[in-house]
Amino acid sequence: MNEKDILFRILSIVGYKDSKLDFINKFFSYIYTEAIARITFELDEKTNKEIGIKLAQAKNEEEQKTIILQYLSKDKFDALLAEITQAQLTDYLDTIYPKLSIDTQRELAKFLSSLTKP
Repeated sequence: MNEKDILFRILSIVGYKDSKLDFINKFFSYIYTEAIARITFELDEKTNKEIGIKLAQAKNEEEQKTIILQYLSKDKFDALLAEITQAQLTDYLDTIYPKLSIDTQRELAKFLSSLTKP
């Protein structure tokens, strides 16, 4: 199960009423933006300017990823995305969890614990 599927299931469990797909797209767009910001922050000024120009011309996230991978290994970029995703998902769960009913909390906890089982 990938991260988008997990988030979709979480939104279903908690009874999210608006468009789950819109939420998921915005959620991961934010993560992607944060990853790009972190990467460019770590680069020297010349490279930062160069990548900034290229990223501004990119038409979509796939083109942005191709540009980023010219400066960063795929493994490092994927690890960064995973780190940010985990942090943002944890923050979201910490925010909504206290507002959920006991039954919903149990269902959510059961689902989340199933993700860690082999």
